[in-house]
Amino acid sequence: MEKIGARIARMGRDLVASLERESPSYRALREGEMSRDQYLEFLVQHYKYARGNYEMMKAYARSMGEATPSGYGVIAKGAERHAEEEKGHDDGILADIATLWDCTPREALARVESMPSAPGVELYLASVATTLAKFPCAIAGLAIVLESVAESVARVARDNIVARPPFPGAERAIRFLSDHSDDGDHVQGGRLRVDLLEGVHHTLAARTLAAAIAVYYREIWRFIDALHAPEPETLMAAAR
Repeated sequence: MEKIGARIARMGRDLVASLERESPSYRALREGEMSRDQYLEFLVQHYKYARGNYEMMKAYARSMGEATPSGYGVIAKGAERHAEEEKGHDDGILADIATLWDCTPREALARVESMPSAPGVELYLASVATTLAKFPCAIAGLAIVLESVAESVARVARDNIVARPPFPGAERAIRFLSDHSDDGDHVQGGRLRVDLLEGVHHTLAARTLAAAIAVYYREIWRFIDALHAPEPETLMAAAR
């Protein structure tokens, strides 16, 4: 029987395939062909959901360290390492945004806060809060899905932007992509942590959260497409 970690990893791969097939903005990012406004929207929406990921992973690690099953101590150690690797990534996104807006990170933050969040961002944040309160063991499922996307797009997008900047200054605003260009180990680590979960409640919590996060993340890109789609037909498709 296929392990739960492998099932969730497949959700991540399916999400990537869906984005490559359906999202013109995602394809433009991967090919290094985003417009300046499109790239800024990508950075803003990813900052809005990712800025709490370090604290999320730290809380997840603490909860696993306090959990009753003895094997969960191993989960806690892996989660702690992952948390430390996430530290500062939100600052990296904000620095990229400030570079493109030619302002300070503090000024960039004020502008970001005034911009609307994609519905998928708000639903992601609500799901994280509920998960940490009710079943923090499920966070590993979330990590597998999102790190699968990072593994597939960050390095190639960064390299393409550096090789052929799609707009002036693009090559100076790639810290976020660089920070996620070597995330393959995070996918494997998440799979190992999920496979250590015990009982139906914990394993299904991880699987359910992973499925929800895949939907929310796809909707973030649908929002970006709706605002910055290169063709009118994409606006109609994004609303369906």
